[in-house]
Amino acid sequence: METKEILQGRNALRDDFQPLADWIQANYEVTPINIYFEVKGENRIPTLEIWFERDRDLEPFQNKFHTFFKSKHVDAIKEQFKALTPHNQGSADTDLHAGLNGKSFPQFDLNELQVEFTAFKPIARISINEQITSDEIESLQKEIDNPVIWKISRGPSGTTFFLYTDDQVRRFMFTKSHMKWTDMYFELLKKYDEFNYFERDNFVIYLDSKENFENNFHGNWFFYYK
Repeated sequence: METKEILQGRNALRDDFQPLADWIQANYEVTPINIYFEVKGENRIPTLEIWFERDRDLEPFQNKFHTFFKSKHVDAIKEQFKALTPHNQGSADTDLHAGLNGKSFPQFDLNELQVEFTAFKPIARISINEQITSDEIESLQKEIDNPVIWKISRGPSGTTFFLYTDDQVRRFMFTKSHMKWTDMYFELLKKYDEFNYFERDNFVIYLDSKENFENNFHGNWFFYYK
């Protein structure tokens, strides 16, 4: 991923987009780490994707409930992008025209332009957790060697240790055993955390039960993580 390479220092924001990044920083006091433009899908929707590092970097563009992005900010960014790409506004076809700094962008209709804001950190946290191998999970469970643990499962929101019964979950929740399991999993996770996105003080392992999984989710992982 280009955005990851920028954070690693192996790539850089395209020169074409530096003026837009500077404008965003000057007006909203947050700095994009990456910006790119592409024409998406069968309907060829021109899309400007703006990547920030953390969730909080998106706040200047969101409503107070963080449920959508304010249209006035989206429109302002569209207008600024329009000013920076004066030769590229037409129909969103496959023709290429000289863009910023002599480079090329697909032709696009500003009225159809979509602006997307994305934070890298939450996506990276999921990826970091997924890098732990199945063999490592199996080895961890063997090392813990506690018969109450049925399964260790990873989902988009974190990792869950499944015990067998609801009663076991109640008995082990927030106990020394629960904290020890969390420490052990955290140590495993940090092997892959190159950006230091996980901190022990804010890290938690969830507990749930096979009983709950089977009775309320029909033993189906799709339903459980939906």
